[in-house]
Amino acid sequence: MNGQELRRSAAIEPIKGIFKTTPEDFEVEEVPAYEPSGEGPHLYLWVEERDASANWALRQIAKYFGVDKRDIGRAGLKDRQAVTRQYYSLPRHDVDESLLESPPIEVNDQIKVLRVSAHQNKLRRGHLRGNLFGITIRLAESEDLTSALERARQILALCSEQGVLNLYGEQRFGAAGDTGEQGFALLAGTADKKLQSKIKRDRFLKRLVLNAAQSDLFNAVAFERQARGALNQVWEGDVLSKRESGGVFVCEDPETDQARLDDGELVLAGPMFGPKMVQATGQMGELEEKILAARGLAISDFEKFPKLCSGTRRPMLVWPENVDVSALSEEHALRVRFFLPSGSYATIVLRELLSPIDGAEFEQSP
Repeated sequence: MNGQELRRSAAIEPIKGIFKTTPEDFEVEEVPAYEPSGEGPHLYLWVEERDASANWALRQIAKYFGVDKRDIGRAGLKDRQAVTRQYYSLPRHDVDESLLESPPIEVNDQIKVLRVSAHQNKLRRGHLRGNLFGITIRLAESEDLTSALERARQILALCSEQGVLNLYGEQRFGAAGDTGEQGFALLAGTADKKLQSKIKRDRFLKRLVLNAAQSDLFNAVAFERQARGALNQVWEGDVLSKRESGGVFVCEDPETDQARLDDGELVLAGPMFGPKMVQATGQMGELEEKILAARGLAISDFEKFPKLCSGTRRPMLVWPENVDVSALSEEHALRVRFFLPSGSYATIVLRELLSPIDGAEFEQSP
């Protein structure tokens, strides 16, 4: 994806710079849905990781505490090339609590347990409000620091006011970028024997490729809606989401719902295709069917995998919160901070801010 085609802040010149030159340049801190109560059969570990992939970190924690990795809970996956902080839960009866007596606990040179508490339930995927990001953007030599700082503030203010496309980032589609294509083949019944054999042995991979296909289709619908200049326009038959509660409904009165959208109460909800997804009708329904058909698919193809891709709706726009930017004069860099809700990717904000140096691609980020 071209970074510039996504920019809703196109009237402001983007900044030339790069990010993630070191793990410390990209910090991610989970904002939990709730804090542990201090009592219960599950231990909650607040863990800091540096340059650690999600699955590798899980295995290291399981090994250190002598727990089956399937019994460990976490609310979400974090990026590898970063410094991250998040909760893990472990079943208390399986852990030698003498290992937890004096945090911080060095699991290894990349993983540290900063604090320990207890709670009644295992931590489940999605048990988080979102993530706080702290990102260092190292400027091109040609960039004036004062000008870059002012433009960054203007762009981020605009993002907070009008929202940014809530796209899935590149990491959703695998290192080779082909995970979504594998999901399309599986849905269409054209997967080769090698892929069929892999997913038969690995349920996680099966979920991964199917979710990547759903994500690719969502991005395609969002791009098309943007291309038509209709991200803030309500059509009859649209599926709309209430920003406060997340509830969705099909538009039957465009005039009334347009006023509610303009007031910030509603947002357009794009498709994560599946049998339980609320169906759009009218012009939006036709658009979604067209994008499915371009991949050789129909909504009925998702009924083959009702548990792995049951279907839902996702807001097409998201609004960064707690936005701040400051200059790092000695490093000729900017430090950008913002909050995004669960499931949203920092890349979508960085694409508004940045013009890659020398045509470099945006790196993967959560």
